[in-house]
Amino acid sequence: MIRLLEAKPNRVAIVENKYNDTFIVLLDKNPKNELIGRFISEDYKDVVIPVERVLGIATKKISNIRYF
Repeated sequence: MIRLLEAKPNRVAIVENKYNDTFIVLLDKNPKNELIGRFISEDYKDVVIPVERVLGIATKKISNIRYF
């Protein structure tokens, strides 16, 4: 069964940038209303990843474990 979830801000997702690099990020929007990713780690939270494609979205959180 395939579930389609909307890629929207404040969701944890697996994303790909235009160089085909893959990251796990917290989705957000930039001032141009484009989807971007921010690293979850406090050390890198200001790093912005331009999202080319969303590969997966976390559907469930149990303590600090997220399921895709």
